[in-house]
Amino acid sequence: MAEALVFQILHKLGSIVATNAVQVLSSQLGKNVSILIQVESQIKQIEGELNVMHPFLYQVQRYGGYDATLQAWLQQVQNLAFQIEDIIDEYTYLVSGYQSGIRGFLKNTLHKSKNISSWHKVAMELKEIQIRLHNLSSMKDRYNIILSKEIDTSYSAQGLRDFTLSSYAMDYNELVGIREEREKIMQYLTTGEKLTTIISVWGMGGSGKTTLIHNIYESKVIKEHFDNRMWVSISQKYKIEDILIRMVKHVFNNNEGLENIESMCRTDLIELLRRNLQDKKYLIVLDDVWSRDVWIKLFTIFDENYSGGRVVITTRLKDVAELATESHNFELKNLHKSEEWALFCRWVFRNMLDKRCPEELEQWGRKIVSKCHGLPLAIVVAGNLLSFKRKNVAEWIKFYNEINWELHDSLDNQNLSSVMSVLNLSYNQLPSHLKNCFLFCSIFPEDFLISRKRLIRLWVAEDLVASKSTKTLEEVAEEYLNELIDRCLLQVVKRNDFGRVKSCQMHDLVRELAISISANENFYTAYNKSQVRIVNYNARRVASDEYSDSIHSSINFSHLRSFYLFDTAHFSLSSLSWFSRSVRYLRILDIQDAPISCLPNDIFNLFNLRYLGLKNTNVKQLSNSLGKLHRLQTLNLFHTAINKLPTTIVELKELRHLFAEKKLDANYRKFHALSGVEAPTRLWHLTDLQTLQSIEATMDLVRQIGNLTQLRSFRIRNVKSIHCYELFKSINKMQFLSNLDVFASDENEYINLEALSSLPQHLQKLSLHGRLVLASLLFQSLQVNLKWLVLRWCKLEKDPLRAISCMSGLTYLWLQRAYEGKELLFQSGWFPNLKRLYLIDMSWLEFILFEKSVQSLEELKLVGLTQLKEIPQGMNSLIFLQELYIWDLHPEFTRNIYSAEGRNKTKHIPLINHVYKNVEGWKVDNLAQDFEKVT
Repeated sequence: MAEALVFQILHKLGSIVATNAVQVLSSQLGKNVSILIQVESQIKQIEGELNVMHPFLYQVQRYGGYDATLQAWLQQVQNLAFQIEDIIDEYTYLVSGYQSGIRGFLKNTLHKSKNISSWHKVAMELKEIQIRLHNLSSMKDRYNIILSKEIDTSYSAQGLRDFTLSSYAMDYNELVGIREEREKIMQYLTTGEKLTTIISVWGMGGSGKTTLIHNIYESKVIKEHFDNRMWVSISQKYKIEDILIRMVKHVFNNNEGLENIESMCRTDLIELLRRNLQDKKYLIVLDDVWSRDVWIKLFTIFDENYSGGRVVITTRLKDVAELATESHNFELKNLHKSEEWALFCRWVFRNMLDKRCPEELEQWGRKIVSKCHGLPLAIVVAGNLLSFKRKNVAEWIKFYNEINWELHDSLDNQNLSSVMSVLNLSYNQLPSHLKNCFLFCSIFPEDFLISRKRLIRLWVAEDLVASKSTKTLEEVAEEYLNELIDRCLLQVVKRNDFGRVKSCQMHDLVRELAISISANENFYTAYNKSQVRIVNYNARRVASDEYSDSIHSSINFSHLRSFYLFDTAHFSLSSLSWFSRSVRYLRILDIQDAPISCLPNDIFNLFNLRYLGLKNTNVKQLSNSLGKLHRLQTLNLFHTAINKLPTTIVELKELRHLFAEKKLDANYRKFHALSGVEAPTRLWHLTDLQTLQSIEATMDLVRQIGNLTQLRSFRIRNVKSIHCYELFKSINKMQFLSNLDVFASDENEYINLEALSSLPQHLQKLSLHGRLVLASLLFQSLQVNLKWLVLRWCKLEKDPLRAISCMSGLTYLWLQRAYEGKELLFQSGWFPNLKRLYLIDMSWLEFILFEKSVQSLEELKLVGLTQLKEIPQGMNSLIFLQELYIWDLHPEFTRNIYSAEGRNKTKHIPLINHVYKNVEGWKVDNLAQDFEKVT
C-alpha cells in the first residue's frame, strides 16, 4: 500500500540532502544557521529510517498475504509519508527564498520572528515524525507484524492458471483469434531442426498465452512427436531447485529411484536432466516467466542438444520474450470485434449447437462484450457467467448494469475477481520506480489518447522520475514508458516516423485496476459530480472528469499537489480564482481548453508549481508576477492569445519546456500558418531549456541563443537573411538538438544556408520555410541521421530531389511550393525508407515518376498540384502504399483515376481519400470503395 509512496518520499529527501543547503546558505543565515543544521540533521535521520523500512514495504506489496493488523500498520505508514511530504514542501519553500535572489528577502523573511518561528515549527514537526517512526517500528515488533516467509504467490497464481486452463483452454479447443499463431508455433515445434529452439508467446495478463500453448501441448500431433513433454508453471517467487525437481519428476513418470531427489543439489539435478534429455525429442513449457534469470539458470540443461528439443516460454514481459530464437517471438494482442463476439457467443451458448445469439439479445450482448475491450479472459468470464442466467432481455440488461471489473467491487465474485487478480500480478511485479508512473496513467479519462511527450513532462513535474547522471529526466522517463509498454500495462496506439511511441492508451480493465489501487493508496481521486463515492477529501491529486463548483466542498485543497481538468464545460475564471486561493503546495495545474482569458494573481503565489498547462485557452497576457514561479519546468501556452512574453520569464531558471505559438491555418497552406511570440532579452539565460517553440527572431537573440546548449527542439520565426549567419552559428552550439524549425519573415525572404557549414549531429527533424538555394554538401552531412525534412516556399527552379537524395534515412518528406519546375523524378534507389510523402501547392508540376524508388512508402498526399493530370508513373510499384490523399488537383486527374487504367494502377491502395467541395461544403470520398463497387 505505502511502498511506492515511501519510495517517492525517499527520492525527495535525497534531493534535499543533495542540495547542501546549510553550506550554500551559511553566509546568509549567520547565527540563525543552527536551526537549519538541526532540520537537515533530522531529515537525514528520517531518510535513514525510511531506507530501512522500504525493502520490507516492497516485499509486502510484491508478495501480499497481509492481515488486518498489517493493513492497519501500513495505513499508518502512508499517513506519516504524506505528513513528511508536507514538511518537505514547506522546507523547500523556506529555502528557495534565499536562493531566489529577490531583493530584501533576508530582511523581510528570516529576521522577522514569524519566519524564525516557521523554521522552528518545521524542526518540531520533524521531531514528531522521528517519534512516530520509532513508534511504528516498536508497534511492528509489539504486534508481531511480519511478512511470513512461507507466503508464496505461486499458490494464488497457480489457482488463477487452473481457472484459466480449465474454463478457457481445456473445455474449448477451437481457439478464437489466435489460430494463425497456433499454426506457426506447431510448425516451429515439429520442424526437423536439430538444434534446441526457443519459442516465446507474450502479451498482457488474460490475453490467452497459456490457453494457446496448453491447446498445442495437449494436441495429438505434439504428444506423438515428442519423447518427453513437461509443463512447468513459474511462480513470481521461485526457487530454481523446485523447478528442477518438477522437471525431473516429469522425465521420470514412474518416480522410481527418485527417493532422494529432494536432497539433491542444483548441479546434480541439472546433470540428471542433461543425461536423460540428451538423445530425446523433448518439449518444455515454462509458463508465466517473470525474469530472464530463470532461463539463464536453466540454459545449461539444453546447451549443445542436437536432438530437436523445443522450449516454449509464456510471459508478460517483452525482454523475457526476446530470449526466443530469431523470428520465433509471438505477441498476442486484443481480439478484433468479430473475434470478440465469436468467443463470447461460444461461451454464453456453449450448450447450443449453432451457438448463435438470439436477435433480441444481441444489442445487450455486444454492449457487455464492449466492456471487455478485446481481452479474452474477460470475455470468457463474462460469457461463462451469462451462460448460467436466463436468456431474456431483462436479465441481460441487469447483468450489463451490474458488471463491474473494479477490484473492490468484484471480490465477492470469484470469477470476476480472477480477471483483476490476473492483471494485478503485473502490478505487483513492477519495480518501485514504475508503480506510481503506472498509477498516474489512470488519471486520464477512459479511452484517452495519452501523448508520450505530455506524459513524460508530467511524470517529471510530479517528481516520479529518478535522475541518472548521464541522462536527462525526460530520457529516463521515456525508458519508464517503454518498460510499462514492454510489460503490457500500456498499449501503443501510434508511433511516429522514427518508431518512437507517439501516443498510448490504457486497456480499460488495466485502468480499472489502477483506479482501484489508486483509491486504496490515496494516489489520486477522480472528481465526478455524478459519482461522489470516488472522491477522497484529502486527495493529493485530483482529475476532474466532470467539473462542478461542488468540488470546493468535496476536496481539501490545502493538501492538493496536482489538478487536471478534463471537462471544461462548467469551469470559469471564478472557479480558478477560488481554486488558486485555496492551494499552497500545488505542483501541477493543467487546465488545457479552459474557457478563461486571464489568470488570477494568486496563481503566481504557487511557489511549488512545476507545470502550468494553458494550451487552447484564451489567455491574452501573462503578468510580470510569472517570475515568482521559480520552480516552473513546463509552461504550455500553445494556441493561446499571448503575443509577448513578460520580461520576468528569464527568472524561471528551472524552465525546461516553453510552448508559445498559435496555429493560424489548420490546413497549413498559408505561409504564416503559425505565429510565434516576442521574447524578452536575456531569454538565453534559461540554460535548462530543452524545448523552445516558437519565438520571433531579433539580432540580439540569434547571437545569444547558442547559450541554450540543452535545447532538443527549437522553432524560430521571422528570420531574415541578415540573421542567418549568427543564427546558424548559434545553432551549431546546440549539440543535443534533434528538431529544428526555421521560418523566414515572409515568403520572399531567403534562408541563407551558405552560413551553415554543418548541423548538430543528433538532428533528426529539419523544417525550412522560405526561399532557398540548396546546398547539397550540407545535406550530405545529414544523410545518416535526418529522418524528417520539410521544405516550404523554397521556390526552387531546379528539381530538389537530387540534392537531398543522399539522405537515405528519410522517413518523412514534405515539399510545399518548394519547386517551380514541371517534373519530379524519384530515381531508382532513392529514399528507400520513406514512409510519408507530401507534395503540396506546386502549381507548375505536370509529371511525377517513381522509378523503383520510395519502395517503403505508406502514405502519399497530392494537394494543390493544379497542373497534374496524369497519375504518377510507377504508382503500381508502391506495394506498401496504404493511403493516397488527393485534393485540389486538375479535374482530369480525377477522371483518369476513375478510368480502367487508373483503377488498375491504384487497385492495391486500400484508402484513396478524395477531398472536394460542393454546395453542401467539404466532403471526403474513399475512391477505393467506389472502385470495389464498380468491379
